Amino acid sequence: MELVRIEIVLSVLVAMSALASVLLTVISLKVQRDYQLKIAKPLPRTISLVRIDKARIGIIDKEPGTMLIKSIKYFFNDEEFEKFHQLWQKHFAFNHPDGVHKGYRLIRQPLPAILMPGSSVSIILLEAKQMDDLDAYFERRLMLLEGLSQLRIEYTYTDIYDSKFPSASIDNRGFFKRKLQELKEGATYIDNSFSETNDME
Repeated sequence: MELVRIEIVLSVLVAMSALASVLLTVISLKVQRDYQLKIAKPLPRTISLVRIDKARIGIIDKEPGTMLIKSIKYFFNDEEFEKFHQLWQKHFAFNHPDGVHKGYRLIRQPLPAILMPGSSVSIILLEAKQMDDLDAYFERRLMLLEGLSQLRIEYTYTDIYDSKFPSASIDNRGFFKRKLQELKEGATYIDNSFSETNDME
């Protein structure tokens, strides 16, 4: 009888030990997850690039956290567009039969985009077409910068834990206005003009 009682006590102790082990594991995982959430948040920064062969507006993830871009909206002045090619057709192509689209090709970028730490994605990518008429190319580059200087972008993003972050805004109108003014004032070379800003500042 005494032996049975000892076995029961031992069984209870084993069960309690197993339960305690499970609880400790759950608590440890929660602490680890909370810690990772604190240190591994994405930090988006905007890249604006103007070169002879292309123009680009992109996002780079500067922090250890993986970033998922969920949605993007484009604003040309106060007019809102869900997709950039709609804005491109209306303000860069259809209204200008001999305009920017004759000198630049829009490269569409798929979304949603996943950014690993340190990686980047192009939100807008325009590649220059081969042109023999340099005067015409110069005029279309002016048109391109004029259009980009009126562009603002808003986007939402999250991380691998689907955390909530405030919407971010890309507003590099000042950058493109400066590049436009440089060309108007006679600059002939603004290759590799580059701007990087923190969207959350």
